[in-house]
Amino acid sequence: MDLVKAIIFDLEGTLVQSSTRFSRMKAMMIKFLSNHGVNRNLISTQQSTTTIIERAIDSLRKKGMSESKIKTTLRQLGDIMDKSELEGVNEVKPIKGAKDSLERLSSRDIKIGILTRCCKAYAVEALKRCGMISLVDFIEARSDLLEAKPNAVSAWRLCKMLGVEPDEAVIVGDHWIDVECANSAGIDFIGVLSGLSDKDTLEKAGCKTFAKNITKIEDMLNLTG
Repeated sequence: MDLVKAIIFDLEGTLVQSSTRFSRMKAMMIKFLSNHGVNRNLISTQQSTTTIIERAIDSLRKKGMSESKIKTTLRQLGDIMDKSELEGVNEVKPIKGAKDSLERLSSRDIKIGILTRCCKAYAVEALKRCGMISLVDFIEARSDLLEAKPNAVSAWRLCKMLGVEPDEAVIVGDHWIDVECANSAGIDFIGVLSGLSDKDTLEKAGCKTFAKNITKIEDMLNLTG
């Protein structure tokens, strides 16, 4: 992790405490997808939203749905997810120490990016409410479900916006999806234990470097000297 010029943070569970009611969101997603031809037995609220979407796409392709129609269906699904997220944005709270850490990193000319599967409107409002929006250089959110995290394209696109190469960046996150994205994009990763996933879960996903929370990142990257 030498020559770090940018740090790419996940949002929920890493910088802010999630306000999204995921069980309700997933129930709405499943109802919509079932009504649009997805086999109901393939998807459940016990799965991550990523898994639900992947299985839905596979189901629709096997049924012969055209790629253009699948994209239209995914855009409509994205609208449902956006609405669900925004309903709870007023309840967002910062993770302790997150703002101070971003301020210190920014003061050292480290570029700050946000890579999230949340919609852009939710990400911006959540960061505003937590006093961190001015510390963020760019946000790569869920604008396209086919290219959203964990697709490596999302991470590469954010690196380009930040003006850095993948080997000059580090991704910090709390979920196996973050690990998968970092690994597929060829970007170093630090797993924080402030969110939903415990150490065992992150290790199984391929995470090798851990921090208790975001406040430990500077020391790990030798950015405190």
